[in-house]
Amino acid sequence: MDLRDIKADYEASKRTSRFQRRRRGIPSMGAGGDYHYRAESDFLWMSEVARDMYRNDPVIGQLTDRAVINWIGSGLTPDPDTGDKALDKDLKERWCEESEEPDDCDLSGELTFHEQELMFGREMLVAGDVFGVFVEGGTVQMLESHRCRSPYRTQRNIVHGIELDRITRRRKMAYFTKEPVDAFAEQSRITIKDLEFVPFRREDGEANVMQVYSPKRCSQTRGITAYAPIITQAGMFDDLNFAHLLKAQLNAFWLMVRKRDQTFFDANPNLQRLGVPDSYLSGSRRVEQVAPGSEIEANPGESIEPWNPNTPPAEFFNHARLILTLIGINLGMPLVITLMDASETNFSGFRGAVDQARMGFRHNQRIMRSRFHRPYYRNKLNFWADYDLSYARQRERLGKAYLNHKWAVPGWPYIEPLSDAKADLIRTAHMQSSPRRIAVERGFDWDEIVAETVEDRAAAIRLGCAEAQKLNKDFNLSGNDMVSWRDIAPLPAPTGVTVSLADNPQATSNSTSGAKANAKPTA
Repeated sequence: MDLRDIKADYEASKRTSRFQRRRRGIPSMGAGGDYHYRAESDFLWMSEVARDMYRNDPVIGQLTDRAVINWIGSGLTPDPDTGDKALDKDLKERWCEESEEPDDCDLSGELTFHEQELMFGREMLVAGDVFGVFVEGGTVQMLESHRCRSPYRTQRNIVHGIELDRITRRRKMAYFTKEPVDAFAEQSRITIKDLEFVPFRREDGEANVMQVYSPKRCSQTRGITAYAPIITQAGMFDDLNFAHLLKAQLNAFWLMVRKRDQTFFDANPNLQRLGVPDSYLSGSRRVEQVAPGSEIEANPGESIEPWNPNTPPAEFFNHARLILTLIGINLGMPLVITLMDASETNFSGFRGAVDQARMGFRHNQRIMRSRFHRPYYRNKLNFWADYDLSYARQRERLGKAYLNHKWAVPGWPYIEPLSDAKADLIRTAHMQSSPRRIAVERGFDWDEIVAETVEDRAAAIRLGCAEAQKLNKDFNLSGNDMVSWRDIAPLPAPTGVTVSLADNPQATSNSTSGAKANAKPTA
């Protein structure tokens, strides 16, 4: 054996291979993430193709909306955590009030906060990225991705409208075109005077520009549409649907074909009088403007048979299902959610697919929370402190703690809640998992659940005690007739424990309850 024939390297390192297609645009010496959309016209073209698909494709547009609604749900809600409960309550109430007012959220006065988060999420998928600029008044100006552009012939380190530090790649400035943008103008001639530049951060270090996108590489500056890997497949699916719809129309086409043999023409030399033009005898002819109910006359010796296509063939459904699966997984949507039909799988298959999809939903929630929700809310807090003396004092007193908060992320109901709850109880009882880990699996924070549970139950008991004392005092209740907080705000019994109430004849007059609770554990 010739030792030179022994392979000890990677097949993928070879430029050509029998089973490897030729890939274009791959630099031999490596390149950053921005290299592959280095031409601004190509970068803008991808976004516009994606927008066209979103507008006109009967599947992709609705699938995108459903994906965004799945991870945004009813909206993310901030939970202030400054350490001052009175201030937390005040901040939360003001947020709830202003987030529902378009004039307090959107510079154009059109969108509420929830409508903005849906818009930002949708643009992140369709166009690749979207920008939000904080302006005076605490509102946000939404700017679509095509407005972030580079000036013509600049020496600055600008990647499609975003100026970067040459060493750290930290974002310094964003350049935006002025509205309206002429879609048919010579786009390469945009000069610096045609752009408005906005610093990415304020002097205090807080965000001044939000860029909502999902980067795939650390050296990627702009976002890429989620449709990029499926543009070809989506076009194939559209063509396939059109072809089979056309076949179905032909299949349903009904017309009359009049057949005449040569003897008819030989016995009738005066064809013009019979309404048969000379062109019928000239060989080939073209039939146009045929509609249902038309009548076609055959040439001499010609036989016209109607076409009855098999529409659709059996393999069409399998192929369509494959294409829809490829489109769906790129948007984080399994086929059962894409089609909104689980008839082709069992419960376990449906649940497994939905669980995988929800992992992607949580990932997108985290992206939105870090790139949109968190800077949005911190900007609101600073705006309130800049123009309201009471909040300014709180910011000065608390320092950075004034901006502390958490986000209540919407979850999803269990597919089979009773079975899931029973399984969690068994795992906890047999020490197969801890409550903290089970909470993480469900997308919750165990510390928050415990703190909120204790706080909520304590509040219920306090209110119950106060109301019970008031009832006892107003109606002079005593002995067995006295009302307890348990009568007003009963707490749920532990699992596996039943509670029976019985009169206690030996109850004293100063007893706070006329009934005795006997806890009996059950099997």
